[in-house]
Amino acid sequence: MLIGLEELARVQGQAISDPHAVQGLRNLIDRTAESIGDVTILLRREGGRPWPLAGPTRGATWVAGCLVASFGAGISLALDRWVIEHWLHVCDRAARRIPADDGITARALEAVRDREAGCLPALVASRSGGAQRPTPRQRRR
Repeated sequence: MLIGLEELARVQGQAISDPHAVQGLRNLIDRTAESIGDVTILLRREGGRPWPLAGPTRGATWVAGCLVASFGAGISLALDRWVIEHWLHVCDRAARRIPADDGITARALEAVRDREAGCLPALVASRSGGAQRPTPRQRRR
């Protein structure tokens, strides 16, 4: 899910012209890349290994990102917010399955969750900050 979110934001960042939205997407890309690394380390620490789905995931979300970006910044940012909120729910479910004596994994997952949750205000602010339409009075100037 994080790999898809990263690719989605990358495609949208190329298509959106609003500088506030682009900055929010760059922040999202940076934080998500860090979270992908942390989750990969957690998987290996727990004895698992990541599935080889990064390529197909990036390809599918590239297509979805192009399609969604064609609808404009508002729809693009709304999709990003939805994906992040869904990821936060996944983190909450995973945190409930972590044994109580495994504090390191719980803290690492909480850090990943907090990092992604920190992107939400920036995406909301970028939509309300620079992507608004100018009023008729502002257009005349």
